[in-house]
Amino acid sequence: MDRKVENIGCNAVEPICDEPNAYNVKIYKQCLDSNKLHGYRYVEYSHVAHLSSGDAKKIGEYAKKIGVKSRSIHSEHLNSDTNKAIDEYFKIQKKCTENCSLLGAKIMVIHPPNIKRDKKRDKFILSTIA
Repeated sequence: MDRKVENIGCNAVEPICDEPNAYNVKIYKQCLDSNKLHGYRYVEYSHVAHLSSGDAKKIGEYAKKIGVKSRSIHSEHLNSDTNKAIDEYFKIQKKCTENCSLLGAKIMVIHPPNIKRDKKRDKFILSTIA
């Protein structure tokens, strides 16, 4: 049986920067070039919440220009269960969704909260994002 295998460069990031917020258009272009050089046809992004809409669009256009398809992104984690943190998390998820679209990706991976499990709270958070 023939199967089509998607060759996805998991994370368009490399250890160029120590901090996610340090990733910018220039760094993402370097990472995309590296993925292309290594034969990847698809890319999955991390650390996109801090990108401006204009920068996300530039990165997506660059990927398309060099023949790398933007496949998916990973959104940010929730690391605190305070009401303020949860409100901020929803804002970040909205920004990730917008940047996902601007990057040209069709899939956004959302992680369960990165804190002590609470089924009721986690269900509320994940269903609200969906």
